[in-house]
Order: sequence, then C-alpha cells, then structure tokens
Amino acid sequence: MKDFYQRRISILRDELSLNNGEGFFSSTREDVLFLSGFNSSNSNLLITNKSEIIFTDKRYTQQIKELDNQIKAEFIENNFTDTLRKYCDEHNIHTIYFEPSKISVQKVSELRKIRKVKFKPIRKDISFIFALQDEYSINQTKKAIKLTEEIFKKILDNIKEGISEKDIKAELKYLIYKSADGEAFDPIVLFGKRTAFPHGVSNNNRLKVNMPILIDFGVNVKGYNSDFTRTFFFGKPSDEFKKKYEIVLSALRIGIENLEANKKAQDVAISVIKFFERFNVDKNFTHALGHGLGVYLHNFPRLALRSNQIIPDNIIVAIEPALYFEKKFGIRIEQDILLYKGKKEILTKTTDELIVL
Repeated sequence: MKDFYQRRISILRDELSLNNGEGFFSSTREDVLFLSGFNSSNSNLLITNKSEIIFTDKRYTQQIKELDNQIKAEFIENNFTDTLRKYCDEHNIHTIYFEPSKISVQKVSELRKIRKVKFKPIRKDISFIFALQDEYSINQTKKAIKLTEEIFKKILDNIKEGISEKDIKAELKYLIYKSADGEAFDPIVLFGKRTAFPHGVSNNNRLKVNMPILIDFGVNVKGYNSDFTRTFFFGKPSDEFKKKYEIVLSALRIGIENLEANKKAQDVAISVIKFFERFNVDKNFTHALGHGLGVYLHNFPRLALRSNQIIPDNIIVAIEPALYFEKKFGIRIEQDILLYKGKKEILTKTTDELIVL
C-alpha cells in the first residue's frame, strides 16, 4: 500500500484507538478516496486495527485491480449488509464506528440489521483528518489550482459586451471538463448588480460596459479540489467600487497574515470582521471567511465567528472575504493558502489586484 495512504489510515487508527474486533466504516466517496485512492459511486470502506477492505460491486473489478495500493476488496453478491455480516463473522469484528454526519439514517438502519455487531457513532470531531495534507495531495491540489488559473485567463480573453452569464458559465464548464477530471462545484458567473448575490445562479443577464463581473469556480484533479474567486470590471470602475475593492483586498491580506497553525479559526475571522468594522461595512460581509480545501470542497477548519475549531498544520485553506451591497454590486476575492511544516504559501498565483478590461 502506498505510504501516504498508510500514514493517513494510521492517523485515523490512532485517533480512534481501535482495538481488536473494532473498526471504522465510511461509505462517503471522499473519505474512501482519501484513505484508499478508490473513487467510485459505490464505495464502502472498513478499517480495523489490522486491515483495510473495500466493499463494492463487480462493475469496479478492473478499477480495483488498477489501484496502486494493494488494498483488499470484497465484491457484493446479493446485498451489502449480507456481505458485511459475513466478513465480520469471519474476522471476529464486534464493534464498528461511523461519523453520524456522513451517513444516512437509512444506511445506519440497514447496518444495524447485523445483530452481532454494534454500530456506534463517533462522538468527537475527526473531520480534521480528512483535511490533512501530504506531498501527494498538495501536488494534486497545485495541479488543480494551476489548471483553474489557466482557464480563468482563457475566460478573460472571451469577455465582450453582450455576452451572457450563462455563455461564460458554459465556456467555463467546457474548459474544466476538457482539462481537468471535473468541476469542484457548479461555477458562479454574475454581472452588474447581481454580483451582490453571494451564491447567485447564472442567467441570461448580458454584459454591458461599466459592469463588475464575479466568477467563482474550481476544478477537481484526482479527487482534490481548487477554489477560485475573482471580481473584476468591464469598463471604467467608479471611485466607490475601487474603494470597496481595496477594502476587501486589504481584508484578504489581513486574513492571510493571521492564518496560522494552532490558532483558533474564529480568531482569523474576527481579525477580518474588526477590519471591516473600521469602515462600517461589517454588516455587508455575510458568510464565513474561509474553509479547508481537499477531497472535500468545504473541509476542516471553518473560518467563522462561531467556529471553535483549531487550525492544524499541514492543511490548505481557502480565504474569501467579501462585501455585498444590495442593488449595487458585490466584491469577493479568494486565495488558496498552504500551511505545511510550519510554513505558509499562497498557492493562487493570479493577481488579486483589480483587473479592469
């Protein structure tokens, strides 16, 4: 098994203190990918204190063979519950732990039909494990960010008067699927007053001279995501727009400066909110400052006022301060930041200064 997968599994085992006969179960695509490299719509992973096994169906026989980690697999014959019951009987497994936030009530109900096994929810937050970065995940994320920025440059070349939000969104999707493994999320493209919608849905709104443009998108490379937002201007920006842009840009840099391992996530958010208060615009910042980035688009930690999480080392965080002014405009700028082995690196290389077309 590849060393980095084994290290990730070891961290999980240590955190849960798995004993003989105990295991950890997940059926979320992201968890299974992170811990084994298997990427499938039908993936179930059981990790005991001594072994790891994937349960899937025979459609993925060849994919399992091509995994470069020597992980074992059991193919589901009739149904998953019976297959898991048989495996637990053969290997004397009596207790299986799961994350309650990542599994449906229906799935738990099915699992608990295995009477000889106790299925117990994990009471502590272990989501930080799936945010931890190593050389492999960092390399994949860097590739995703590089592709994202190359796509953005191509999009800038296509900006012209009369084009619609949906036109640019369609071009974005084409370029994403042409160059990457997929999109990290459904892209956001907004013009004019609609940039004040934090997560607005693109429509046939057409670009006119002297309009702001907000584009938020990311790509996926081997399961790892990028997250990228830029607000720029088509025409001549007003003095008010330029002033507000500089405030958001300064807030971004304050957030990055305050981002440190072993610090409270809420303290980073507070540093930005206090800065906004100086300009009486804190009420125009309506969402969290940022989030971890990895196999999950929104990963641990959450940089927000009410977050009690501690920022670990060896993570990637997307920081995205913003200001939204109803019926006028919105401005959001986002950078992906790596904290690794005590050092900080801004992974996003595209300028964060105001781009004017």
